[in-house]
Amino acid sequence: MTDPEIRHDILQDENESHIFINNLANLNPPIPQGWSSRVPMTQLSPTVMDDSPYANGNPQPHSPELKPPPGRIVIAVDGNVISQQVLNKPVMTIGRLSFNDIPVPSQRVSRLHAKILANNGAWIIEDTDSLNGLVYQGRRIDRLTLSPGDRVFLSPHVELQYQTTR
Repeated sequence: MTDPEIRHDILQDENESHIFINNLANLNPPIPQGWSSRVPMTQLSPTVMDDSPYANGNPQPHSPELKPPPGRIVIAVDGNVISQQVLNKPVMTIGRLSFNDIPVPSQRVSRLHAKILANNGAWIIEDTDSLNGLVYQGRRIDRLTLSPGDRVFLSPHVELQYQTTR
């Protein structure tokens, strides 16, 4: 039984990649040797972070992940289409470097400019703290659920268009 006076604060960082635990000395059982108060999420056992359908012993309804519609991204620089990429992975990166899923050869595009994510039956584009950001309908945005025909600017001369491919 734990002492009611001892409080353990567990916080998750904004990237959901680490947790932070206060009062480590009083944990029972103690944190394994080599762990610190900043624990990578990959080192947590499933019983600590249990989001299974039977978490906490209570059956939970399982909702299947909805697949987004088949789609593609068309990239244009100065009005000229330079590439098209089918959206074929749950997370796709966009940026200047060639290792990105959707490379954009423009110095005005960040090395890792944005990500496109499959989420609940839709495609979402998300800025990755790029210098020029994402501009949609004249406004700077951090995140957008894409609709067919949406045009998002990565810089004043680089345009990304989302199209469905049924």
